[in-house]
Order: sequence, then C-alpha cells, then structure tokens
Amino acid sequence: MIKDISIIIPAYNEADFIKENIQKLDKFLKERYKSYEIIVSEDGSNDGTDKILCSISRKNIKHIHFEKRLGKGRALNNAFFSSSGKRIFIIDADFPVSLDYIQKMLAFVDKYDVVIGSRLMKKSAIKRSFVRHLFSITYNILVRMLFRTGTRDHQCGVKAFKREVLSEILPSITSTGFSWDTELIVKAKMRRYKILEIPIVWKDRKFGKSKVSIYKESLKMVKFISRLWYSILLKNEQ
Repeated sequence: MIKDISIIIPAYNEADFIKENIQKLDKFLKERYKSYEIIVSEDGSNDGTDKILCSISRKNIKHIHFEKRLGKGRALNNAFFSSSGKRIFIIDADFPVSLDYIQKMLAFVDKYDVVIGSRLMKKSAIKRSFVRHLFSITYNILVRMLFRTGTRDHQCGVKAFKREVLSEILPSITSTGFSWDTELIVKAKMRRYKILEIPIVWKDRKFGKSKVSIYKESLKMVKFISRLWYSILLKNEQ
C-alpha cells in the first residue's frame, strides 16, 4: 500500500534511546498524517538495539536488521527499497533536529526534488565540537569546489526527497558508507534536479558517544570524493 510519507532512520548501537525516540516520532506522525511509515534500518548492532526495535515493530513501524554491519549507505538504500512513501524523509536516529522539520521540509518537496537541512548557512544554529565543525566546513568547501554543487552542507543527516528522485539516482550510487550523502547530492545536481537547502537548528547527540571516528571517516570520504571526481572527469572526456 502506498503511503504519503516514509521516514527512514539509519541506526547502529542506539539502545540508550531508540525506543523512546521511535515512540515519540510515531506519536508525532499519527497526530499530523493519515498515511505514514517509519523504517529503521538497523545496521549490525550488538548492544540490543535489534531486540528493542523488534519489540516495538508493528504495521507503521518497520525494522530492517542486518547481522553484519554493511555501512550507512547500504542501510539507507535497503530502507528506501523497502519503503512505499511518495515522499521520503531521512533523519539520524538521535534526532539532532526538532521533529517539526519533518513537516517544514516535506512541504517544500511539492516544489523541489531534494530538500537539504544545512548546518552551515548563516541562519543555522549548531551545538557541536569545534573540531567537528572545522572538519565539516573544510570538507564541504572541497566538495563544492570539485563538483560545483552550490550546496553548503553535503553531509547533514536530515533530508527530504520525491520518491522518483531516489528511484532514479540510487542505482548509480557506489558509496556504501558516509559518503553516500555527498554522492547523492552530486548526482542529483548532475541530473539537474531542483535542490533546496534550508538552515536548521542542530544539536549533537545527548546520549552515548558518536559511532563515527571523525579522523578515519574524513580520510575515507576525501579519498572517495577524489575517486568520484576523477570518474566523472573521465566520463566527461570520453
């Protein structure tokens, strides 16, 4: 059955808060939408997150579990192809922004193909460490220079899409990890989709530690975008 919206959440070792967050989200959506689904793509957790999600799964709350960790990109791809929503909203499991952004961003999907939450616009407000902020600014400047996307924040975990956009782009996505977001935006721009970037109020996670090693993942992402740039360059020359 086709839903109005699908909320997709990548998750890895989020036992501290996942039950409370999903129930809070379900209540929020139930009060505002007639037709919706929540899909949590849980990527090889080993802290009991899978058991918690199994206990709260029902008609509108789907849990996709992988025994081995596949990476954020694969988790998101699998969640999308298991979804049925006409509009897709992606948000990190720790809910770094207010749930009100769901309505705000999905409203723009009628006029735009892709709507991106941005932590780096003038009206954005963020609470995160200086090191993470510095890495984010540097990385995004590099991507903007290489691919001329015009986008300020390629890696924000809050995005909304028309379904047909993801249906077209995802088969061409090669990233299985955290570069997924960047590659998606680059390829959406190449296909001339209408992209809107809006400022957001962002807070880093309240519970537990980030599962991302900023140094290791930054190096992987820089290597990936270098390969992506080179592959696009070669394709354009042929």
